[in-house]
Amino acid sequence: MSYTGSSTSYQIRLELIKQATGLLEFQYGQEQQELDNIWSAQVADWEKGTSGIGELHPLPQQAGAPTVEEVLEVAERLNEFVSNGGGSGGRGSGPADLSGLTLSVDTSHDF
Repeated sequence: MSYTGSSTSYQIRLELIKQATGLLEFQYGQEQQELDNIWSAQVADWEKGTSGIGELHPLPQQAGAPTVEEVLEVAERLNEFVSNGGGSGGRGSGPADLSGLTLSVDTSHDF
């Protein structure tokens, strides 16, 4: 984060929201790419006649774009991480548990 000691709490919160938005948008892009790859592989199999189904399946369910609630949740988790000095139990207590900061997509759809 790029704020100085003289940043206001509003500036810091805005920076956390920007960081959270960036993380979630990156994750969303990765999930969209994964779904596109699945679809492309299905199309290729169908075109080669190796899908064994005889017809092309519908496009997989697309992941939803990050919601405001998700952005705020991630920003809150980032704030906790920063406020605790990077540790989960206080200053210098070791690595924080930042699991859950990423979205997940279920790619095991029935096609």
